Amino acid sequence: MMIGKTAITISLLLATSTFATELFVYQTDRGPVVLTHALAQAQDQTPALDLVDLTIRRAAHRYELDPSLIRAIIEVESAFNPQAVSSKGAMGLMQLMPATANAFAVDDPFDIEQNVYAGSRFFSELMRKYGDLRLALAAYNAGEPAVDASASVPNFPETRNYIEKVLALYQP
Repeated sequence: MMIGKTAITISLLLATSTFATELFVYQTDRGPVVLTHALAQAQDQTPALDLVDLTIRRAAHRYELDPSLIRAIIEVESAFNPQAVSSKGAMGLMQLMPATANAFAVDDPFDIEQNVYAGSRFFSELMRKYGDLRLALAAYNAGEPAVDASASVPNFPETRNYIEKVLALYQP
């Protein structure tokens, strides 16, 4: 495991092959654990991950959410890549759709602070609307119309898988 921002090296032997690789593991203070194959990459990403962690904590406080929940959503949505773009056009850490970014006055969806604040605010609104974590996650993933039409978690494998992934990572 990690202490502070020190990186350690682990050698893994993958069960499915005889391929061995080194992974560098690091964690910002109370932030996400990151695995990378390049020590320089781990060191280069530390300032960005510090900003992500700080932004998560501030947005969580502002929108009355658990920071662990926001981290779990970001992990599943973008794997903490602030430049992530989905095949459907969702952008940034919390994978904001263009209409959502526009609704929350986001000028740059790849800006860590704008993205996390908008995504957190949106999720907070979904929690108030649905009053249920699973339904709010379903609406975040599949859209409110899909949840409203089914009056439950829509029967979309992608959405059900998304909910399970987030809940598996979420440690309240």
